Amino acid sequence: MGNAEISNEHPLLKSSTILSDFKTYYDVLVNDPEEMSCCPTGRTFSTKARFHKHYLQEYLGQFGLFYSKKNPKVVADKKYLDALKKRCESMNHLSSLKLLLDIWDSIETL
Repeated sequence: MGNAEISNEHPLLKSSTILSDFKTYYDVLVNDPEEMSCCPTGRTFSTKARFHKHYLQEYLGQFGLFYSKKNPKVVADKKYLDALKKRCESMNHLSSLKLLLDIWDSIETL
């Protein structure tokens, strides 16, 4: 979550009242996705991870994109990761991802 550049690359195909509810509860494009808890009033998810997955699926779905654990292709794309890297640098969000990226960078320079 947190790739704000998808809307620049893909046209909006549909709106989602579920996504609207999620964004009202916690807008991951404005706030740090790592700080989001579980879950909005009136919605029940057995785990925080399931809520986050559903949020991601709703967000991607409005652009006609699909994500599942068995088919993570859309989030495995280099452009997707580059957008997350950019967000780490520009907004100081996604600190655990930033830590991982920094480790990878340090390994590359060895």
